[in-house]
Amino acid sequence: DVPTTYWGYEYIMALYEAGIVDGYGDNTFLPEGTITRAEFTKMTVELFGLSAASTDSQFLDCAADDWYTPYVIAAQEAGMVTGVSDEWFGAADTITREDMATIIGRYLALTTTADSTFADADDIADYAVGYVTAMVSAGYITGYEDGTFQPKANATRAEAATIIARVMNDIGSPSATNAPSATDAPSATTAPEATASPEA
Repeated sequence: DVPTTYWGYEYIMALYEAGIVDGYGDNTFLPEGTITRAEFTKMTVELFGLSAASTDSQFLDCAADDWYTPYVIAAQEAGMVTGVSDEWFGAADTITREDMATIIGRYLALTTTADSTFADADDIADYAVGYVTAMVSAGYITGYEDGTFQPKANATRAEAATIIARVMNDIGSPSATNAPSATDAPSATTAPEATASPEA
């Protein structure tokens, strides 16, 4: 379901070859499907070659036997992620476009005080606006043809792959890492929900 003519083909395949994303058992990737906060966190941890120093998570939805918990801990230790509250990470929540930009922007220390020029700039959360603006300026993420960014829209799997691949192209493929051990959980999500059209 990712033909060579698909807009995100090169990004998805780059991450597949780097071992950062997998498809489903039926040889599909579901590029228009949504991606959870846990899944995107796993992708970023593998991108940057991070590993967790601790085995304990403060979040109630990140139990010791959950496949994504080591990745969440590693990302939190690196200052990339916070929870949706003090007690919940929101692991199963679909990730938004503004949160994708924020997570990567935090790790890269890529932020700005410049004003966003998007038509819906007022919809971007205060904590995210500097990261969104800087990540757009760096070319890692784009807006839509109508001049909006749609910060609260659920990111698609293809969009997530695109932003990760663009960063990887700049920093190089992930080196051998002591990132959390492989799990049985795929980087895939459950059945996709309707999302905004793909990035320009």
